[in-house]
Amino acid sequence: MEDTVAELLRPMLREWLDNNMPRIVEKAMRVEMASIVKPAGK
Repeated sequence: MEDTVAELLRPMLREWLDNNMPRIVEKAMRVEMASIVKPAGK
């Protein structure tokens, strides 16, 4: 049963990742870049 559930969820998870991962990565990079640039500006 566990394998069946995993197989059913896989396409939904793939779609969610395709739709949301670029935004998540972009936000994380902006936060990281801000923390790197900010101390240099002081």
